[in-house]
Amino acid sequence: MSATKTTLLIITIIALCVGCLVTVYRSVPGAYGRVSSLSFGPVALPWIEIGVHTASVNTCNENRRQIDSAVQQYIIENQLDQFPAELGVLDLVGPDAYIQRMPRCPDGGKTYTIVNERSVCSLPEHSPKL
Repeated sequence: MSATKTTLLIITIIALCVGCLVTVYRSVPGAYGRVSSLSFGPVALPWIEIGVHTASVNTCNENRRQIDSAVQQYIIENQLDQFPAELGVLDLVGPDAYIQRMPRCPDGGKTYTIVNERSVCSLPEHSPKL
């Protein structure tokens, strides 16, 4: 299991545990016995979802930066003016290539492509507009 998936699993388990605390009782001096305070669950879950989404987008951006760096290395090593249009990300990946393993988008983006020497995720919300 990848580190990203493990982190997401841990965050989800914590969110479920916090959500199970429906009512928290605390003693308040001078009050009528015990006072019920609100659960952290309804407040925490939206923030956890935002954090998980942000982490996924950041991981995808790091993958794209790695591909962009490999593209620039290819251009420099081969003394080219620009990245050849007939090549793609797969041409940069391999045991002796610029990238050892094919990067994967954590949100399920299927592919990374190269457009104008910039990598683009197949999920439009992960890539800047070119």
